[in-house]
Amino acid sequence: MHPIAAIQFFETLRFVGILTVAKAAIHHEPATFTPIINKDNPHQTHAASVHVLKDNRTLNGKAPFFTDTKIRTSNRGSNNATVSPQTSSYTKNERVCDTATCREIGAKILMSINVSADPCEDFYTYACGQWIDSQEIFDTEKAVSQFYLMEKLAKQVNKELLKNSSRSASSSEVKLKQLYKQCSNEDQTNELRARPVLDFLDLHMGGWPLVTANWNSSRFSVFRALVNSLAVGTVSFFNISIKADLEDPQTSIIYLEARKMHDIYDVVYREHYLNFFYNVTALVIWELNFTEVDGLLGIASNVHSGMEDIVILEKELYQRKTAHVYFTKTTLATFGEAHQFKSWLLKNMTSYIKAYCAEVGLTEQIDDNTTVIAANPKFWQVLDNILDELDKQGEQGLKRLANYIGWRVIEASVDHLSKKYRQKLAGFVQAVSVKGQKNRNNLTAEERCVDVVANAMPLAMGALYVREVVPNDLKTQVTAIVDGVEAEFKLLLASSSWMDASTQEAAQRKLARMQKIIAYPQFMASNISLIDAEYESANRY
Repeated sequence: MHPIAAIQFFETLRFVGILTVAKAAIHHEPATFTPIINKDNPHQTHAASVHVLKDNRTLNGKAPFFTDTKIRTSNRGSNNATVSPQTSSYTKNERVCDTATCREIGAKILMSINVSADPCEDFYTYACGQWIDSQEIFDTEKAVSQFYLMEKLAKQVNKELLKNSSRSASSSEVKLKQLYKQCSNEDQTNELRARPVLDFLDLHMGGWPLVTANWNSSRFSVFRALVNSLAVGTVSFFNISIKADLEDPQTSIIYLEARKMHDIYDVVYREHYLNFFYNVTALVIWELNFTEVDGLLGIASNVHSGMEDIVILEKELYQRKTAHVYFTKTTLATFGEAHQFKSWLLKNMTSYIKAYCAEVGLTEQIDDNTTVIAANPKFWQVLDNILDELDKQGEQGLKRLANYIGWRVIEASVDHLSKKYRQKLAGFVQAVSVKGQKNRNNLTAEERCVDVVANAMPLAMGALYVREVVPNDLKTQVTAIVDGVEAEFKLLLASSSWMDASTQEAAQRKLARMQKIIAYPQFMASNISLIDAEYESANRY
């Protein structure tokens, strides 16, 4: 879900929790919650989501209850079911939300209910059936959900915020709007074609050897190429990110995570991916040599063999169904000793991470004792074997690596290049996506650029939304709701007769460790200078 859509969701949450939590707080009664929209697990009736697929089917052959995306169910409940509308037992003295917002959201919830269904037989249809029946899914959409609609609304609001040309004292906001304006300039983007990314490759790698005549390996350093490309958002083999420690969200930790590789083992996917690869490479060749080429047929045999080699490397790196292990912490020194790395890059992992942090302006102290989490243990052994073999190949191995990294930079940049390039990406995405996926060619420049800007500068975009749209008291109100839920749950645990004493004690300890991360970090609203500092060098590239 878009992070800004989450903020809007709290408007609904304010109403959803207020009646039950207020009643529980007064009478110490167990609270029964109105179904909340939940995209991740839509079929749990305590947190029901409404997410409708166009063609009334499950995903991956799973039964509806286990799907991650809500399908349009055929079971609407019996027409013979008689359900009497429940009358409120609240009095004027009880704390009931009666604001215009609560009344509006309450009316929407009532309009979602299908009272002809028996909630004892099919609570999901009872709670959400009328909403499902009332939703129209357009040909450009594969599904509709409450989260999708809120995200769509948030993007519309973002577009208006980005188009607002009023002056701002925030340098990050100025850069945000400049990026949007430049991205939305289709004429300029089409005129530049792929020149910015090709210039980048020429500067940092001596060009892309696949299409560069007389490529000189002396201008290429695997170390610097990976550092510089990762600094501008291209992940060739694995990503380096600093995120909240899942065991202690108040602190941060370095995560080393394998890039999501293309599933070249899937024959149909491979065919579409190769077609995309050929078409983009043909455009690059035309741009460099002003020679029109027609896909694979127009590409020279040496270029074709180089492309096949890139795909082979991708296939070797792909790991099927490898579970991510996030809680195995280790130091960089122990990580290297455990794997007994042979390749030059992985043996020098500490230096690599230190160089990357310096390149992106991070001041963290990095040494062999730095704690990291390296997910997918098997991936590191596979990568080390591949890189070690390429090391042994000398200049030929360098060229193969330069070809692979160069393609990754181009592939990661296609969505920001001229329309011809974006059309090739849209065709590929359309071919491998679920039927009905919105065609990227149908996106307007403004729609596309709202996503580009939000992905490039998420903190700045979120802060602008918080400052301009979110009510000042919203976070306080939602925090109060969460506190009420926590207090009620504590009472429920204490009164649960099915738990023995030791289990109850363990559950209470777990509840006490619950971290409350609500709405947005406070600095987004009160300390814009931190965000300005984050993007101080954003226009460096």
